[in-house]
Formats: sequence, C-alpha cells, structure tokens
Amino acid sequence: MTTRRRPIGCRALERPLAPNARPRRDAGNPAREEIDFLKGYLEIEQTRFGDRLAVNLHIEPGVENLMVPHLILQPLVETRFATASNRAKSRARSRSRRGAMATGSN
Repeated sequence: MTTRRRPIGCRALERPLAPNARPRRDAGNPAREEIDFLKGYLEIEQTRFGDRLAVNLHIEPGVENLMVPHLILQPLVETRFATASNRAKSRARSRSRRGAMATGSN
C-alpha cells in the first residue's frame, strides 16, 4: 500500500485558503470575505514568486460590504498571473531566437 505524503510546507500554504475552500449554498459573500480569501491566495503566490512579485491592493471604501459571487476574485487574479507568465515566456523565446539568428545557429 502506498501512502501519499504532502510536500513540506504544504500545510502552511493551505492555511490561507482553508476557511473559504468549502462550498457555499448561498448566493454570495460580502466582498470583504472574498478579499480576505484573495489575500490568502496572494500569500501563496508570494511564496512561489518571492521577490519577483509585488502586489498592491487598492480597495475602494464601502466595497467591503457589497455581495459578490463566491470565489469570484481569485480566478481573475490567477488568470492575470498566467497571462503575465505567458508574456514573459514569449519574450524569453523571442530573445532566444534573436540571439540564435545573430550567431547564425538554430
């Protein structure tokens, strides 16, 4: 029988997300709860990216009490990370190709 073990530090990374990871039956949450969940997600991303990630949150006063769909913010931010990552990879490939062309190699 094989026992799966979590990588070291996995529990520390789960903690910021745990409170909101349970499914909800209601129509939404106060934006404050979604923002708190987003902050937990950003803690995980900060662990992944370290000094390469700088995040500034600007939240308009009064927004905290608006009702929003459950887990609406995190996927939007996650998509932004993916888009930025794809752009960085594309630029790296482009630079690599230019270097290969300049030296005459393939």
